Amino acid sequence: PSHDSRAGRSGLDYTEIKNLKIVNSGTGSGILGIRFSAGANNNTISGCTIDFSGSFSASRAGNAYIAFAASNSSPLSASSQHNGVKNTIKGCTLTTSGSASPGPTFAILNQQGSSVYSSSGSDNTFSGNSIRNFFSSAYYARYNNGDQFLDNDISRAAASSSSPIDTFVTGVNCLYGYSTNRHTAISGNVIHDLPFLGATTSSSVSMNRCYGVILQSYTPSSSYGIVIEKNTIRNTVMLKSFRAVSVDAAGSVSVSANTIKDNESADGISYGILIFNTSDAEVVGNRIQREKMGPGKTGNYTAIYLESVYNKSWSGYRDWE
Repeated sequence: PSHDSRAGRSGLDYTEIKNLKIVNSGTGSGILGIRFSAGANNNTISGCTIDFSGSFSASRAGNAYIAFAASNSSPLSASSQHNGVKNTIKGCTLTTSGSASPGPTFAILNQQGSSVYSSSGSDNTFSGNSIRNFFSSAYYARYNNGDQFLDNDISRAAASSSSPIDTFVTGVNCLYGYSTNRHTAISGNVIHDLPFLGATTSSSVSMNRCYGVILQSYTPSSSYGIVIEKNTIRNTVMLKSFRAVSVDAAGSVSVSANTIKDNESADGISYGILIFNTSDAEVVGNRIQREKMGPGKTGNYTAIYLESVYNKSWSGYRDWE
């Protein structure tokens, strides 16, 4: 089918789906596994497997294993109200079984209300999930308030060297958010082996840029901020620039105890941690090891760079090799 959602949560509250396997063989655009919309609140998706089994040679726009989206046919269309709040997605496996599949554009698409996100918490939690293939972003979020992405494993383990991938790839990509009732947290995730297991700069890599965690335009409250901690970003290979953690205009952010290691780029300007246009930043106890960036694999790499950050709490990084 052109547009297909195997399970929908439109306005449904207080429901648990547990240990369900969803196989979607669609090959068109707008292929979804589960969609939340119209205020689907306080639901739990636990221990489920979503498998996109269709074979297609290129990514299809708007596909996602799980989507918080107002429209099934156009998942990226923003809604004015939250699509779902206080939901939990935990312990799920999101994968593909089709030959040389590029995966969906997004593994998880989390779009909330563009008119209410600055004042009303969405407070969704995504924890302990295994994301094994995607084309562009493993977790793409817009207009969130207090959502948390915790202890997830992100890779393209189900992809091969012949699986297409976007030229710009992100593990966790968050745009426009607030923290009203609790911290916005990106914690304990492992982002690894992109674009595929065993990739090298001399193999068939088409990924130009890779950012592990990118967060833009987030506003904390007086009590709750943005926490990026205890994540591991390792074994990513690209042709151009790399950023393990990139924060732009985040108000107040803590970046601590992250491990960044064994990433490789053939060219371009790269950063371990880059924070700019932010009022308050705490950068503590991060470990950066065995990075190989730029010509000769030794140049064009800055481990930690802060620009236009007005209040800084700085203790350096624990290790640099």
